[in-house]
This record gives sequence, C-alpha cells and structure tokens, in this order.
Amino acid sequence: AVVSTQSGHYGRGGRRQAIQERDEYQEEINSAAMGKNSLSEENKKLLHRIAQLEDELEDEQNESMKYMDKSKKMQSAYDEMKEELHQEKTTSSRLESDKMQFERQVKDLQAKLEEVENVVRAKQGAALDALRNKNSSLEQQLDDESKKKKVPTATLR
Repeated sequence: AVVSTQSGHYGRGGRRQAIQERDEYQEEINSAAMGKNSLSEENKKLLHRIAQLEDELEDEQNESMKYMDKSKKMQSAYDEMKEELHQEKTTSSRLESDKMQFERQVKDLQAKLEEVENVVRAKQGAALDALRNKNSSLEQQLDDESKKKKVPTATLR
C-alpha cells in the first residue's frame, strides 16, 4: 500500500527513482548498521583490552608493592647490620684500648717484680753472708770452747 502510494506520487519514472532512493536508503541503513556493529565489536575489543590492561596494571602494582616491601625489609636489615657493625667497631676500639692499658700495666708490674726480685736477692745474699759469718763465728767459738775444755782436762790428768 505504501509502494502504490509512492508510485502514484512519483509516476512511472518516479517509481524507479523511488525504488532507487529506497535502495540507497536501505544501503545507508545497512551500512550504518554494519558500521554500528563494527563499532560495537571494536568497542567490545577495546573494553576487553582495557580490562586486560587494568589487570596487568594491578599485577604490576602488586609486584611493585612486593618489591617495595622487600626493599624496606632489606633497608631495615642493612640499617641493623650497620648499627651492629658500629657497635662492634666501638667494642673493638674499647677492647684495643683496654688491651694497650693492660699491656702497659703488665710492663710496669714486670719492672716492679724485677726490682723486688733484685732487692730480695740482694737481701737474701746479705742474709746468707750474715748467716755464713755467724756460722763461721759460731764454729770459731765452738773450736775455742773445745780447746779450752781440752786444756783443763789435760791438766787434770
């Protein structure tokens, strides 16, 4: 009914022209529909790619967070080791200073011991000489006493 109305409006030559216009419009509609479908497909592909990229970004962010945490732990361990090293150096320095002080004290004490030993040796030598002299003196007295006792015994006989 629509076609007959249109053919009456255009006439014979107009009918062809109307069909031709109709076909052109149909092609435009089909082309627009295909373009729309193509755009819809392209949009779906792009949305899918965006989702993939967002997932990859999230994975990369998670990896980055892991590395940041690992880096913080390593920095903390480094700081602890640095502090331990500082303490070890301080302790080593203090111990080295103490060692040097003890070595000086040992030398001083060895010198004093040697001095005391020399004094003791000298006193022992003097005491030994005194004892030898006293022993000689006592032996002399004993000899003198023996001689005195022998003389009266001989006179008594």
